Amino acid sequence: MADQRIEVRDARCPIPILRASEALRRAGIGESIELVTTDPMAAVDVPAWVDDMGYDLKETFETDGAQSFVIVKA
Repeated sequence: MADQRIEVRDARCPIPILRASEALRRAGIGESIELVTTDPMAAVDVPAWVDDMGYDLKETFETDGAQSFVIVKA
């Protein structure tokens, strides 16, 4: 389970990544967030952004028509 859940359903990129970035900026090393979005491009954008930032994409899954990404601040 993530330390914080960020719900951005119906928001399109770049909003999900901006919200995740804000949360991870405040997070401590080893803390995690769960980003929940319905943006179809998130499946491509979020993993690429996580990799670029040096974070750890711990888990991805789909629930109730939304994609969830569990991201750990490294």
